[in-house]
Amino acid sequence: MSGFTYPADAIAGQTGTSATALLSAPLGAAVLPAYALIATAVAVAVPLRRDIT
Repeated sequence: MSGFTYPADAIAGQTGTSATALLSAPLGAAVLPAYALIATAVAVAVPLRRDIT
C-alpha cells in the first residue's frame, strides 16, 4: 500500500498549490466509522425533533 500520495501530488502540481498530508491507513480506518456514527446520530436526531406526535 504505497503511492497514495500520488493523486495529492498530481493535483497539487496542476493547481499550483502544495500537496497536503494524507492520513495514514489506520487513522483513516478510524475516521471513517467516526463519520458514520456522526451521520447516523444526525439522521436519527433530526426526524425525532421534527416528529409532531
